[in-house]
Amino acid sequence: MQFFHFFERTYASDNIPYDFHENDLPNGWVLCRVIDLYNFIDYRGATPVKTTSGIPFVTAKNVKDGYNDYSISEFISEESYEKRKNRGISRKGDILFTTEAPLGNVSLADLAEFSAGQRLKDPHDEPASVLLDRIRAERERMIRGGKIKRGKDESVIFRRDNSHYEIRDGIERCIDDEIPFDIPDNWAWTRLGTLCNFGDCENTESVKIAPDAWLLDLEDIEKDSGCLLQRKRKGGIKSLSTKHRFFKGQVLYSKLRPYLNKVIIADEDGYCTSEILPLDFGSTMYNRYAQVFLMCPYFVGYANQCSYGVKMPRLGTQDGRSALVPVPPDNEQRRIVAQIDAILLKIK
Repeated sequence: MQFFHFFERTYASDNIPYDFHENDLPNGWVLCRVIDLYNFIDYRGATPVKTTSGIPFVTAKNVKDGYNDYSISEFISEESYEKRKNRGISRKGDILFTTEAPLGNVSLADLAEFSAGQRLKDPHDEPASVLLDRIRAERERMIRGGKIKRGKDESVIFRRDNSHYEIRDGIERCIDDEIPFDIPDNWAWTRLGTLCNFGDCENTESVKIAPDAWLLDLEDIEKDSGCLLQRKRKGGIKSLSTKHRFFKGQVLYSKLRPYLNKVIIADEDGYCTSEILPLDFGSTMYNRYAQVFLMCPYFVGYANQCSYGVKMPRLGTQDGRSALVPVPPDNEQRRIVAQIDAILLKIK
């Protein structure tokens, strides 16, 4: 607590207090605000209905000075827990502190799954807005390197006065009516075209593909699972059509009949039918999280709604690029994927 008090006392206003000198800090230290170190998520508001069992509900009564006391046990339902997770996900290792009586108690969360009143979030989780800045820088690098082309409608989405705005083609507009659902404060919305090269593919003539190269068709991907059913080599099949070239680590998305939900991650270089789009998210977005998003009901529903063609519906390039994507901090992306993988492992 002395650490936090130090910063509150010496940096309580916009300017450094007149009686404070930089020499008061040890070498290599810098002065900053607590908000620059942690992302604060406030769960205050309507108290959820308590239940006799379910998800542990940790309140100020449980948080003591340096430890948690569970002699008073309260719970909330799974449904209430899911709603509260929209503000942020409580997890083991979070710093818990009380803002009501008993005021000022601090402890570390020691439950694997729980819902808290208010907390300081993982200091390693930088806000997604910072992540998006890196993504834009990564895109610039890829554009300069000739890997992708510069989009005609670059988009920047930001929040102001509790509303969402977008700058596109140099024009700023409010897009609150497009935002499909609420996300935690340290997440951010962006367009899929900002994150990857959706629709920009490298074409290769079939005759130029080596016999031992991996050749991927739609029938090789299992629907809804993200799994590869079979792997075929060029030498074992007859194919004359132009293919899309892809590289290890890229997300391979089937734009044809998006309701079949066929998305995998390439584990080696290869070539695929032109109905599959190789998506390069670079090094700033976890490719497994990208796969999970592209397979989630929200995006599948969006793709189906935007598809054109009756017998063979496809998601168009412009609609794909315009899809809104909720972007968590990088560490949160990996935690989400880990949770999903753990649940899928139990189901199998």
